[in-house]
Amino acid sequence: MDYTQAKLIEPGKPASDIRVIESPVEGRVRIEGEGSDGTQLGGYRSTDNEVHKHNKEQNEIHLYYKQLADVLQPFEKILICGPGPARKEFHNYLVDEKRFHGKRILSLQEDKLSDNQLAAYVKEILLEKE
Repeated sequence: MDYTQAKLIEPGKPASDIRVIESPVEGRVRIEGEGSDGTQLGGYRSTDNEVHKHNKEQNEIHLYYKQLADVLQPFEKILICGPGPARKEFHNYLVDEKRFHGKRILSLQEDKLSDNQLAAYVKEILLEKE
């Protein structure tokens, strides 16, 4: 998983059954002819839009994590794989959610696995940890 998408893989199912859940998080949207975000105050430049952009991004990430949690709720064992901070943040999100108390949540750093490798890895890890 990362900030753009997450793949849902159930152990024992083939790679063709992988569900992709797209994130609502927008990357940097560039508008043609767009100026800077700041205002000029004397000889210094001051930005006035950073807080708004940060809050919007955090709200989108929180919505993404909530959508993923809703999909994962029926499962007793959850393995979260990914290369970056989204994996850690989502793991912490699930640990803090009351509805996930008592469920086994594993988080492992993995990068650049094909769908077949990912399906085999999920099956191996989740069956090994029983």
